[in-house]
Amino acid sequence: MPESSEISSELKAAPQSYEEAFAQLNNIVKTLESNQLDLKTALELTAKAKDLSAYCRSQLQEAQKQLEELQGD
Repeated sequence: MPESSEISSELKAAPQSYEEAFAQLNNIVKTLESNQLDLKTALELTAKAKDLSAYCRSQLQEAQKQLEELQGD
C-alpha cells in the first residue's frame, strides 16, 4: 500500500508547470491502479486527478492559442 505521506504530498502539491502537473497526474493514476487504497483516499486522489487534468488541458489550450498567434504573424 502506498505510504500516506506520499499520498498527502500528491494531494497538497500545487503544480508549477504543465510538466509537473502531468507527472503528478501520472503518479496518481499509478497509485489508483495499485488497488491498494481505502475508498476515501481513492476518492480524494480521483478529485485531485480531475483538477490536474483540467489544469493540463488549460495549459495546452493556452499553448495552442500562442502557436496559432505566432502562425498568424
